[in-house]
Amino acid sequence: MKFDQLPNEILIECFEYLNTFDIFYSFDQLNYRFNKLIRNILLTLNLSEENQKLFRELFYELTISSQLRNQIISLKISKTCNNFFSFFSLTDFSRLQLLTLIDLDYMIYEEKHSILLLLSNFYNDYSNDLKYETREILSNLLLSKIQIKFSINHKIIFTTSLTIKRCYFNDVYQLFKYVPMLNYLHIERFNSVRDRRNEINHISVCAFYFKQFIVYYSEVDFEIFEFLLKQTPNLEILTIDNSFVVDHLKLINLYLSILSITDLNYIYVQLCFDMLRDLLRERKAHPVWFFTPLSTHRLTEDNITDFVNCLKEYVFISIFNQDYMETAVEACHYLSILRPELIIPSIIEKHFLAIDSITEPHRFTSIITCLTHIARQIVQQTPSYSQGQIYVLPLLISVLPGIDLNDFKKTSVTLELLDIILMQITCIDCSSAVDIRTDLTEIEREVCLSTSKFEDFINEFLNRIFHIIEISSAEISDVVTTDANDNKPDIDIQPKVTSILFNIVQQCSNPIFQKIREKIMNFLSSQCLSPKVRDIASGLVRALVKGNPVETLKYLLPEICKSIENKFNNSESTLLTDYKDDIELTWYLVVFAELLRARGDVLLIYKQLITPVFHQCIQIVNKDSYRAVATAAINLLESLSCSYSIDYRLLVINSDESFDNFLPIRLWGQSVDIDKVQPQFHIPSIDEIDFVYEFVETFLYPELARLNEKGLKMSNNERLRSLTIIRSIAVGVFCFVPPIESKEVQNLMIQSMVPHYSKYQIRLSKYSTKLKCRENLRLRLFIDIGLLLDKLVENHSDDVLSIQKALGLYRLISSYYGIYKHGIYDLSKDFGSQKKLLKNKLWGERQNLRFLIIREMALKIKELETKGNYGSLNEINKEIIFKLFELSINRYSEVRRKAQDDLFCLFNRIHFSYQVIVDRIVELLTSTSEHDHDQIKICKQFATDIIIQNTNEKSICAAKTLWRSLEANEMQKIEEYNQNNIRSYNSLMETLSLLLKDSSLTWKEQEITLSFICNLHQNRVPMPLSCIETFLNCLIHDHIEIRKLAIKAIISLCRLQKPPHIYVEKSLEEILSYNGKPLPYITTDQCHPGDREDNLWLTFNDYKPPDTQIEWEETCFLDKPFHGYYTWPKIIKYSINKRARYTKDHEMPKDVTILYDRFMNKQFVRQTTQMLSLNENENEEQKKFDKDQFVMFKGLFHNFGLAFFDNFIEQLNELIHEKITEKQEGSHRVAAQIVAGMICGSKNWTLEMLNELWEKLTPLLTEVCNNLNSEVLSHWNACFFYIIINKDPRRMFRVIHFLCTLINTKSTSNTFNESARWCLIRNLDEFHWRIPSVWCEVYKHIAELLDHSSLSVRTRIAYVLALSMSHDVTLLDGQSTRQPNINVFLDTIFERLNQAIEICERSPINLISDQILETDLETQKAFNFIETDYMETAVEACHYLSILRPELIIPSIIEKHFLAIDSMTEPHRFTSIITCLTHIARQIVQQTPSYSQGQIYVLPLLISVLPGIDLNDFKKTSVTLELLDIILMQITCIDCSSAVNIRTDLTEIEREVCLSTSKFEDFINEFLNRIFHIIEISSAEISDAVTTDANDNKLDIDIQPKVTSILFNIVQQCSSPIFQKIRVKILNFLGIQCLSPKVRDIASGLVRALVKGNPMETLTYLLPEICKFIENKFNNSDSTLLTDHKDDIELTWYLVVFAELLRARGDVLLNYKQLIMSVFHQCIQVVNKDSYRAVAKAVVNLLESLSCSYLVNYRLLVINSDETFDNFLPIRLWGQYVDIDKVQPQFHIPSIDEIDFVYEFVETFLYPELARLNEKGLKMSNNERLRSLTIIQSIAEGAFCLVPPIESKEVQNLMVQSMVPYYSKYQIRLSKNSTKLKCQENLRLRLFIDIGFFLDKLVENHSDDVLSIQKALGFYRLISSYYGIYEHGIYDWSKDFNSREKLSKNKLCGERQNLRFLIIREMALKIKELETKGNYGSLNEINKEIIFKLFELSINGYSEVRRKAQEDLFCLFNHIHFSYQVIVDRIVELLKSTSEQDHDQIKV
Repeated sequence: MKFDQLPNEILIECFEYLNTFDIFYSFDQLNYRFNKLIRNILLTLNLSEENQKLFRELFYELTISSQLRNQIISLKISKTCNNFFSFFSLTDFSRLQLLTLIDLDYMIYEEKHSILLLLSNFYNDYSNDLKYETREILSNLLLSKIQIKFSINHKIIFTTSLTIKRCYFNDVYQLFKYVPMLNYLHIERFNSVRDRRNEINHISVCAFYFKQFIVYYSEVDFEIFEFLLKQTPNLEILTIDNSFVVDHLKLINLYLSILSITDLNYIYVQLCFDMLRDLLRERKAHPVWFFTPLSTHRLTEDNITDFVNCLKEYVFISIFNQDYMETAVEACHYLSILRPELIIPSIIEKHFLAIDSITEPHRFTSIITCLTHIARQIVQQTPSYSQGQIYVLPLLISVLPGIDLNDFKKTSVTLELLDIILMQITCIDCSSAVDIRTDLTEIEREVCLSTSKFEDFINEFLNRIFHIIEISSAEISDVVTTDANDNKPDIDIQPKVTSILFNIVQQCSNPIFQKIREKIMNFLSSQCLSPKVRDIASGLVRALVKGNPVETLKYLLPEICKSIENKFNNSESTLLTDYKDDIELTWYLVVFAELLRARGDVLLIYKQLITPVFHQCIQIVNKDSYRAVATAAINLLESLSCSYSIDYRLLVINSDESFDNFLPIRLWGQSVDIDKVQPQFHIPSIDEIDFVYEFVETFLYPELARLNEKGLKMSNNERLRSLTIIRSIAVGVFCFVPPIESKEVQNLMIQSMVPHYSKYQIRLSKYSTKLKCRENLRLRLFIDIGLLLDKLVENHSDDVLSIQKALGLYRLISSYYGIYKHGIYDLSKDFGSQKKLLKNKLWGERQNLRFLIIREMALKIKELETKGNYGSLNEINKEIIFKLFELSINRYSEVRRKAQDDLFCLFNRIHFSYQVIVDRIVELLTSTSEHDHDQIKICKQFATDIIIQNTNEKSICAAKTLWRSLEANEMQKIEEYNQNNIRSYNSLMETLSLLLKDSSLTWKEQEITLSFICNLHQNRVPMPLSCIETFLNCLIHDHIEIRKLAIKAIISLCRLQKPPHIYVEKSLEEILSYNGKPLPYITTDQCHPGDREDNLWLTFNDYKPPDTQIEWEETCFLDKPFHGYYTWPKIIKYSINKRARYTKDHEMPKDVTILYDRFMNKQFVRQTTQMLSLNENENEEQKKFDKDQFVMFKGLFHNFGLAFFDNFIEQLNELIHEKITEKQEGSHRVAAQIVAGMICGSKNWTLEMLNELWEKLTPLLTEVCNNLNSEVLSHWNACFFYIIINKDPRRMFRVIHFLCTLINTKSTSNTFNESARWCLIRNLDEFHWRIPSVWCEVYKHIAELLDHSSLSVRTRIAYVLALSMSHDVTLLDGQSTRQPNINVFLDTIFERLNQAIEICERSPINLISDQILETDLETQKAFNFIETDYMETAVEACHYLSILRPELIIPSIIEKHFLAIDSMTEPHRFTSIITCLTHIARQIVQQTPSYSQGQIYVLPLLISVLPGIDLNDFKKTSVTLELLDIILMQITCIDCSSAVNIRTDLTEIEREVCLSTSKFEDFINEFLNRIFHIIEISSAEISDAVTTDANDNKLDIDIQPKVTSILFNIVQQCSSPIFQKIRVKILNFLGIQCLSPKVRDIASGLVRALVKGNPMETLTYLLPEICKFIENKFNNSDSTLLTDHKDDIELTWYLVVFAELLRARGDVLLNYKQLIMSVFHQCIQVVNKDSYRAVAKAVVNLLESLSCSYLVNYRLLVINSDETFDNFLPIRLWGQYVDIDKVQPQFHIPSIDEIDFVYEFVETFLYPELARLNEKGLKMSNNERLRSLTIIQSIAEGAFCLVPPIESKEVQNLMVQSMVPYYSKYQIRLSKNSTKLKCQENLRLRLFIDIGFFLDKLVENHSDDVLSIQKALGFYRLISSYYGIYEHGIYDWSKDFNSREKLSKNKLCGERQNLRFLIIREMALKIKELETKGNYGSLNEINKEIIFKLFELSINGYSEVRRKAQEDLFCLFNHIHFSYQVIVDRIVELLKSTSEQDHDQIKV
């Protein structure tokens, strides 16, 4: 494709890479297209020295084309272009965003100021060119994030809320002192005290109104915050958003200590939750929504510990406070997650104290509640805490006395605790494990021994439950039958008792279960329990059945069946027909029903026992007995037919397994990954379904036949029994029965062309095997029960219970499929409460307790089932709806209520089904017979649609175009349809209105009827006259709800009657020409916000009200405040100020006349206002200003003008003079609503009418404003708000004049009234920018009142003052010139402030108890003024200030640093100041023309911070290492002291710095000593003989990267003598000891730094020594060294050091080839895990060093560090930037010799290892196999960057929906692939074949060797997508680079200017990014095979294998586009398979 054929979008993108001169030189005038294109793109103009000639050619275009100038967004001007401003002004470039001035001497300041405020960036390359005014502008630009800018020394601003980017404490103090009304302060960075540090303790200013203080990042110490909190007594919210450090914890402690217990209610819960949230973000940060903080900014373990210690005592106190126990318990829950070892022992101790407390029994319940919330932390073992398990058994036993029948609260919380604990533990006696296992800790031994008490605990628990049962049962005689509902406590505790026993049974050992079973059976067999305790007793049986169904049924079911049989055999023949309850038989049946809850497969075994019991008992007529039989039927059928989970255990284990293999206590409370849950579900078998079929045939059909034949002849009880049995069978079996197939109902009024339902309904698998019944059981029941219901209603309408039961069957038939929605809600609620108690938020989303995961699975399945059967309305459902509707208006309320509930459930389930009963409802409403009010109520549920379908001409034309032409009669049909609807509407409305006149209706019936009318009301159809009369009558109704409905109706009526607006359309020129003034410049094309000449006419300035009505009507009023502010439309549409009104002089329509006559009646108006002023319910909502009432009055005055004015003004006088105190508030509320309605309704009145209105209204308002009180102020404030909002101020000039009179009113003694008037005045703000003259007047007046004697008045006026100046803002492309000038005001106030301060200092104020005593008037006013002024200071934080003026910042910070070092009482100051120094390090170390003194501090600073490297304080160590790293990467460690004697051009500062560099050796020596000390101390903590994981020591891992980086920075930039001393010192240290695994990382990091910094010298001295040590180790040891699995610490340490040495450059390593190869020959076969891992790491390092391309020089500048100081001075290079063109990067490029070395290594070690693996891989031990795979993988990783992808045939026929190729056949091929390895074949292909073959055999024969399978799996990802680095590695590099660049970047320098090492690191990063993206290609056959292999393994039985395979599979999908398609068929095959599949197969 040719260049000119490219689309415009691509051409524009290409132009972005060209400079402006090249674009115009190449494409200007080339052709029309390019000519047009280059004049419509954004341009960057660089007028540097080299572009001068090119600019001359472009100059002419710029001068003549304003369009071209507007294209320029970036302009760079150098000193050679000074004459540029002779031809152009900066304002000519209207879209300019970036301006760079290079050494520019001349520019008009006004030009700078006007344009720079519009710029987003400003660069000036030479700081000496920054004149004062430029600096001022620059500071403003850098302060762009500050919302309000101020400087206390120059300016003051009024505000109550403030956001500051950076601030010092002294500035906050000034705010407190001079801004007493400040209530909100947000500081982004709170810096330590800048000056006046010693005066803190003498400050006594209190900020009484200060309520919210937010600090994003704080550097201040505890003393400052302590002062702030003590001076802010009303502070409500304190937020410190950075990590908690020690001083902040002290702060929280102080804060909590000064708060009351009420304040604590929420605070500590929020603190705990915030801490947990921060930890969660650090450790489990979501990659999209959150970022992971840097390690230096994360919460440390010490931080968390201190936080918990700080808070816990306050929490413990509040636990026993009845009002705040819940929040204290929640806080305790969070704290126990953070630090269980600090919380649990204290709570347990308090628990045992509470048990013994006789006088305070409530303490027991409080502490038990707390224990319930921390139960998870008590029972589980974690690496940091496992002692909680010691308390489990003592705790369980100790709480049993809490099961007390006399105290239900105590019993409830005790059972809750037992339930929570027992669901997380296994009840297994582990005491014998002490003698079996040798790996037990002391704690585990103690816990195991305590588990022997499980039997005692369970025995005591059951005894207490038995006791409750016996006591409760004995309270009534056995011969008396009572309802179980009489005993609420039994019902409440039964679920918990059942749950507790279930938790015990399912997770206990078999001996314990047998004892439980025997104990319960002995108890239950010894007595027949009364109805009162049957629930709790049967719950025990239920627990046994659910926990262990096989054993329970084995012993209990035969006994119960035998007892029932004996009962029938030994009793009289009347047992079936006797209505008297046989307690014994009923109890047996209850137990029988519970036993049938067992699994279906278990019940099948006892089929022959179960069926005879039903045969015997199915006909029993006693109510309790047949209910038990019905429950048994439901339980049996659901157990057989439903799918449900059958195993809720903690883990799937054999509880009777020996303790050799597992220890139960280690499982307590442990989470499992969701992939390891292994849920077990019951799925109905064929035999179970046959059992269900047989049961239905045997019992349902005969019962139905009996009911059909004898139903009417039965007694009510017999009929109810029969229906109950039928319903129970239906409930049990309906989950199998599909919906009834029936014809759909047509012709529903659905106003849509789109189907409202889908014909493809969800069909669950359970329908695949249908019951073998004669017909659809739902249909059979629908027919039979329907007939019975008709007969019952006709012949036995008094049999309400039977009718209700039959009705319930209808709902079952239509919508029951196993569970109802409310059942789902209950399950979900219970699950949610348990999950909240047991969830640990610090763990992953996929980590949870097993039983919770299974419960959630079961819940989701049930939710799916409930949603699976929604469909359309068919004939069957229609019949059901008709039946239910008729019964919903039955005369029996119980029947009616039940039918209505079922009916509306059906309406919600089937869309539009309600329409089928509309005709019946109409019939009822038109019936003349009396109906119960509930018959009307049933109709109220439906919304009314719009009855008129109006379609405009545009819509008709569009329909013709898009759809089809309309037929001639179609519009006529629509009109006829509309008219019919209107007639029906009027008829219905009049009928309802007539109904309201019936005096027999109750108020509730009246409300329902009136709501009908309101809901039916149509906004486009006139309201019938009778309805208007009705609404007017209801306006004075006694009931408030009816009045509310009437008010809404009157509002709607006024809108219908409102005369239409008269609109005109004019251009702005036409509007302005009417004024008779010269036309200003009009802005219509661009946006210029703010004050302009063309919008002055919209403001109140110089506005003169018209004298004549014609002028008034022709004035253009624009009410919305945005009109004219930004720009103007071409045409302005507005309504003229003229409107028709209804008057008595003109004939009015009838509907208007009714309204007019009623409100002309004074008595009616009086009644209305009196009724509206009532506060019947004293509801807070009703006491507020009622907007509906206001809108009603507005509509009346809008439509009728002054007609009702006299009536209402008379009422207004009465209302505002109300004498009764209780009525005053309501009277003023109504008066305010009427006044607001009058003024808003008068908007379009004539001038004469307005004059009359205000003539009478002004005195009334004046009187109101002079007598305001706290109760009525809010109403009048709302009144003026609604009057003013969205109104043109010119229209409201009378309102403005009135409010201005309030401004000018003299001060009175009533301070509240005066402050209230200012509260009303602030509503002027709703006029926004359009009343500048008023704001100026306000400003002048308020300035004189700032010293008012009343604080409340000063508060109000300060707020209004802030509003008056809020519009003086700087606008983009705009200006604000008419508003009060804030700068002038601040200067004035500052002068007055100084005067006030002088007066106060001259006449001190004596304070006693905050009262001012003995002060003269002048002093008093001065003090008042100081309290009122708002001062704020805008101070740049250290980083930005040090960029602008380092000389002002750095010395102060350094001074504070040395003070902080000496501070013993405030150690936190050290970490704070070190953090600050880290951010200004760049400015300290560099020399600039304006400042170089910072270098003097470098060496003293480095030495002074070394004590911060402290093993006991990780925070201090972390910030210290960060500072050292940042400084040392910017300096050279060279002793320059001799330069003082050599060079003569040194300044005094340079001489001092050179002399200080002699201390470099001392600094480095001390630094290394401290690191060595850390290594020695950490290494000594464990024995050398014990191997531990380095992960056990978090400190080593955290500081190792920084220590390595610091030493690397030193080594690579130090002189040779210093390096030699470093090398010798490190070698001496490492040579005298073999380090333990705990410190290998940090010690090996020292070697890595030496190797990377100076590889040649390091390898010269160290590599031969290490190789010799390794060789000696093998020569002097036994022959078992290779085969011994035990770690040899000495050998492993040598191998670790050897691996680090192989990180050297490839060309250096070539020199030691023979040494290196000999070591690998000796060590490659070692089998110890740590040793062969070190060997593998050495392999990777060697091959990557040889084969990869990488940068080898990160120094500050490319210099010879040992060069004499004649030619260069190192200190002048410190921190200096270089241009990107001068970087001179040095790369390692693999040579032929290096590639040959790689080839030789691969041939020598890889192929033999592969051969050995293929031959003996299956015979190897797991560890040997893993070793072999590890070595092979390491070789592959090291060599694969040289191995190209496997060439293979592309996969065709992928479903790619694009015409553009989704990949390019020209892939990026990096140069390193041009020289391939001389291997026997493509190494990737060889590994693909061999490892694939080996993997197949491994899965087949050693599937349990998960680690080897995972390792082998990793090869697939390597083969397909690894070319030197993975993408996640790039991410880590990028993150680290960005953090360093942020600290070192100077934004005043150019984009191409940066530190050399940062530029080089960015280059390396980009190269790696290119390499990762360079091998994305199409899908070939090899990759296809890999995908198939990974997919099969991703559904493997082992979750670890599965997870690894899935991870690699999806990485491959991301790497190769559309590759997922090759497994689609396999997935479909899995989904269609009839065999059971693990859920993870579907998941993938």
